[in-house]
Amino acid sequence: MKLKRYGIWTLTSALLIVATLRSPGQTTPASAPADFWVWDKQGRIIHTCTNAEPMVMCMQGRKVVMQVRSDITNGFSYTVRFFNVLKELEKKRVVFVTGRESQPEVLINGKPLNIGVPSTITFDGLLTLNYPASEGVELTRIVYPSMTKALVLEEWQLRNTSGERVSVTVTPARVVKSIGEEVSIVWSCPGVKTTTIKSRGKISFFTSVQAKPANEPDIKVNVSAERKARRALAEAAWRGPGDDWKPLNRLLMWHLLCRNSTFLKPRSRQSKASSLTTEV
Repeated sequence: MKLKRYGIWTLTSALLIVATLRSPGQTTPASAPADFWVWDKQGRIIHTCTNAEPMVMCMQGRKVVMQVRSDITNGFSYTVRFFNVLKELEKKRVVFVTGRESQPEVLINGKPLNIGVPSTITFDGLLTLNYPASEGVELTRIVYPSMTKALVLEEWQLRNTSGERVSVTVTPARVVKSIGEEVSIVWSCPGVKTTTIKSRGKISFFTSVQAKPANEPDIKVNVSAERKARRALAEAAWRGPGDDWKPLNRLLMWHLLCRNSTFLKPRSRQSKASSLTTEV
């Protein structure tokens, strides 16, 4: 795969970050738990969520930088900053903060699904959150920014873990936040009409948040293409350009696809939680 110019710039940044982390005399802070993230055989890193400390991470695309956070109090949330939506607004922040109010309404047998705190979080270029079973259903969320658009996607999967059929309904929704008169941020969920899932069966849908000129239609979302593009960059980062890069591939994948969480306050220091979880 041939990386585009923006990918090469990010790759260069990743190399500088790795060089800094590997410089003589620099060590991991003593307070950082050694097993906060754990590598698996597929090259992913996995975090088992506890009450001890939050998980904080940043991911980026060409027009998106997003800081994600998961903690026992608020569950999973993220803050998105969009860039290059309009040239006239380059110096104005286009920011959207998600939380429980930005979650779709999911009904299981007519009752709202309790979307609490993830049990595990996996990163392999995409961020996958696995939740404990609730109402006989297991929830998986896959979160990632578009590589080229002012767009963030969430893929949702519900799997029936009970021994009986369950009824599932996802209410369609569209929420618009205006940034002045020029830009709109749109959170949307196409929804799922009431359907029945057999035991061990599953159903999938997606939600998205995007920034666009206020006078233009919503960005058309092609989930399969967006996921494929993100996976391709992750794979390229993992392989590297040659055999000489193999010892650094895991760190390069991490830093190529997620950056330190300074996009909201560029001149301030990271919090203790951020420093423990973004530089692994």
